[in-house]
Amino acid sequence: MPRSRNDAVRALMRQASLTQAEADALVRAVEEGAVDEARDTMAGSGTVPSSMSDARAARLAYVVQRLKRPLRRREVEIVFRVTPTTARSIVTRMHAMFPDALEEPALLAAVKKSAHPEDLGRQGGKRRYLITFDDESGFNAAYALFNQRGLIEDVRRDERALTFDVPQRMGPRREDPLDMLGIKDKVT
Repeated sequence: MPRSRNDAVRALMRQASLTQAEADALVRAVEEGAVDEARDTMAGSGTVPSSMSDARAARLAYVVQRLKRPLRRREVEIVFRVTPTTARSIVTRMHAMFPDALEEPALLAAVKKSAHPEDLGRQGGKRRYLITFDDESGFNAAYALFNQRGLIEDVRRDERALTFDVPQRMGPRREDPLDMLGIKDKVT
């Protein structure tokens, strides 16, 4: 028997500790994302997933585009009714398949909200920063930004600790990662 929209909102409020407005926005994004995905598929412009993992990653891309922010891992768990490990895999696959799923301003906002950069000084001849995140959505947003600029090889990431250890200058253009992520003003 189908559940109501209000049932979904209440479940998100209870299980993900969201406010009613946050839960309502997420349910609306899931509904609208599903419609967008169906229309794109029927019109021949959407992806044709070859596995359940690809299908979930595609659906997540449509949801985050509608919501205009990355989902927290717990939100992904609830939306797809999956384990934490599978939720992390869905997010990782989405970033690989749809690197531009979220526009840069949304990614930067997620990073700024949860990032805490620290100047580590010189290590092995290079000056480095340690960036710690409060939540996975900010961590994943920062990873997406590094990935979009082709700077992943310079990043030491620890998914369990939600940290990035990065050099002060990255890539061929010698970009400052804190400037790139919009968190230079937060460095300690």
